Amino acid sequence: MFSSFAFTYTHCDACKARSHVALGSCSMCLSAGYCGITCQSAAWPLHKKECRAKGAAVLAALHIRGSSGDGAALADLGILHNRGMCRLEKSTQKAAAAWACGAAIGHAGCSAFLSKLVSDGTIGVPPDPSAFVVCPVPKPKTIALLDAGQACLDAEDYERALSIYESCAVGPPCVVTARGLAELSSIYRLGMGVPVDVARAAAYTRAAVDAAVAAHVKGEADADWYLCHNLVELAYDDGARPPCLASG
Repeated sequence: MFSSFAFTYTHCDACKARSHVALGSCSMCLSAGYCGITCQSAAWPLHKKECRAKGAAVLAALHIRGSSGDGAALADLGILHNRGMCRLEKSTQKAAAAWACGAAIGHAGCSAFLSKLVSDGTIGVPPDPSAFVVCPVPKPKTIALLDAGQACLDAEDYERALSIYESCAVGPPCVVTARGLAELSSIYRLGMGVPVDVARAAAYTRAAVDAAVAAHVKGEADADWYLCHNLVELAYDDGARPPCLASG
């Protein structure tokens, strides 16, 4: 049903049995598959600790892709709204708006979903595509979003982790921006789900240093000095340091 991510599971998160048939998923995060309600109930005490963060990771990635004109992501956002999944408000109107947005850029799936709503009388006329606002960068950017990215890395869900860190890496320089860039550097340097690209990793590291320095100069209350210090050491391996850090 979902198209922009392969929401399929190779094994049950509770009993770990491998499966060649479709497994049910946690409707609040779509990041865990189960044999059935018995396994899902057994896994909940542990899964609930990461459920919200993983759900946020799914939504962040879909919003990023949707904002760049990815019709498949818009189709999935519509489905999530239509079903009230991933802790989204259950809203036919918001689902229709997402699908109208996708249909406007020529996505066949969005057009089909929207046509069905009209044909079965659920809505009268298709809404204006501009009624659905896709936010490319979740606001506000928080440490919790970075934690969601880390949870995805731990689960080897590199596609979602990459999308989350890309969302953290844009915008005005701040500690979160610096950390997002640093994580992107690690992903490309180590080849986590992507081909190893040392040059790209180095570029991300340099940008992370600049963002961390800017955050330090602004005196951010939550500035991560340890991160800033080590990024500077990594990028300026000749020992040269920016004046604002010379005394550190």
